[in-house]
Amino acid sequence: MKLQQLRYFQMACRLNSITRAAEQLHVSQPSVSAAIKELEEEFGVLLFSRQYRGFTLTQEGMAFLAQTDSLLSHAEQTEEILKDIAQKRNLIRLGIPPMIGSIFLPRLYREFRKKYPDTKMSVYEASSQELLYQLAEDRLDLVFLPHMTPFPAEYRWFPVAEMETVLCTAADHPMGARERVRIGDLEGEPLVLFKEGYFQSEMIVRRFREQGAEPNVLLNTSQLSTIISLIQNGSACGFLFRAVAEQYPGMAAVSLDPPLRENVSLVWKKGGFLFSDMNHFIQFIKESVREGII
Repeated sequence: MKLQQLRYFQMACRLNSITRAAEQLHVSQPSVSAAIKELEEEFGVLLFSRQYRGFTLTQEGMAFLAQTDSLLSHAEQTEEILKDIAQKRNLIRLGIPPMIGSIFLPRLYREFRKKYPDTKMSVYEASSQELLYQLAEDRLDLVFLPHMTPFPAEYRWFPVAEMETVLCTAADHPMGARERVRIGDLEGEPLVLFKEGYFQSEMIVRRFREQGAEPNVLLNTSQLSTIISLIQNGSACGFLFRAVAEQYPGMAAVSLDPPLRENVSLVWKKGGFLFSDMNHFIQFIKESVREGII
């Protein structure tokens, strides 16, 4: 059994045509037919039920296709890993939500670069939902994510910090003078929130619905700067981490009642290959937490 035979078989199944599979693979039709026949002879099974036009997979063929998909996926991942090892990759693909990035990245990037000047970092900002998807698809190596429950079993993570989400208003807004505010008090109040898929927005919307209410959302955006501007000029109230809100003048930060606190962790895939640069960054984050840099 060869990978090339499996690729020919997989493509024929995907396109339901040996002729189209050959065209897609830029090989001759007899080459695809011969590869499939060799697989059938090697394992003593009939993979296709051949018809006048096209074919259908036998039960054995369907089971073999499932194994083929898994084997080829693993082979592609192994190939990428070996290429990176051969090239001695000095790049970390890091994912981070915008608010967490505004708190952590400037200081962490500076200190990490001092310690590992040859390692480059590619930073991708997006919602928690999108970052977890990119991590699952091996398009990111490490991600910072907020959460309130453990991650699925296929991930490993290291807790970095606890953040408090607060109501943010313009400094002269009546609610800005309060010590605490309940979600129910905000019914009808114009709000600016991050888009769907951002963890914090999902928590806020859930709290509203637990109170039998819907938030009056003026705007959903992925831009932290837009949210801050709308809060500062009094157009809307919003929700930010206290550590972010306290960086900006003309803004009041009020705790929610009950408080809304989220954990932030560095997350990576369990069982995946940890490049030396990834290991360096994970250990750097652990040391930074212990030393109070974060």
